[in-house]
Amino acid sequence: MINKILVLLFSLCLFSCKKTYTCDCKSTWVFKSTSSGNYYTYIYPGDKTAYSEKLSKKQAIAACEHQENTIESDLISGITESGKYPLKGGESVETECNLIID
Repeated sequence: MINKILVLLFSLCLFSCKKTYTCDCKSTWVFKSTSSGNYYTYIYPGDKTAYSEKLSKKQAIAACEHQENTIESDLISGITESGKYPLKGGESVETECNLIID
C-alpha cells in the first residue's frame, strides 16, 4: 500500500513539478578596423542567467527571448555610443540565447 502511494506521489510530481531554466547567451560583434580596413570578430563570453522563480516552459522561453533582445540592444548602444557612431557596412552585432532545462 505504501509503495502505491509513493508511486502515485512520484507520478504526480513528475507531471506537475515545474522545472528550473537557465538562459545561456553569447554575443558576436563583427567590426571593421579603421586602420587596416580588415574585419574582425569578437565573441563576448556567455552570459548565463538562472531564473530564480519556477516558470512554465512558455514563460521561460519568453524571458530568454527578451533577455536576448535586451543584451543585443544594450551592446549595440554601447558600441555605437547610443547611435553617435553607427555600425558601418559589413559590421554586425548578434546575440544568441538558448534555454537550458535544469
